[in-house]
Amino acid sequence: GAMTAGPAGAAIGAAIGLGVDMTVNAGVSLMQRSTFEKDVEDILCATVIDWEENIFLPELEKIHGIWFDQAVSVLDLRTDSASSEE
Repeated sequence: GAMTAGPAGAAIGAAIGLGVDMTVNAGVSLMQRSTFEKDVEDILCATVIDWEENIFLPELEKIHGIWFDQAVSVLDLRTDSASSEE
């Protein structure tokens, strides 16, 4: 009896210890989850703002300028060719 009680007791003790550890970890994880989600949301919002201000808007303005300049050039060419035909 004592030979089987020792290993069986160790196995039961390990299972209980593992269960307690998993339960404590799950509880801590649950309590920290909202903080983690808030941190991720804050970082994501800051990244989006940084991207919009430093990458997207300057590039959009650059492209707008190029398109506008090309449109003016095309209109100038049409005006020049219409004037030379008269």
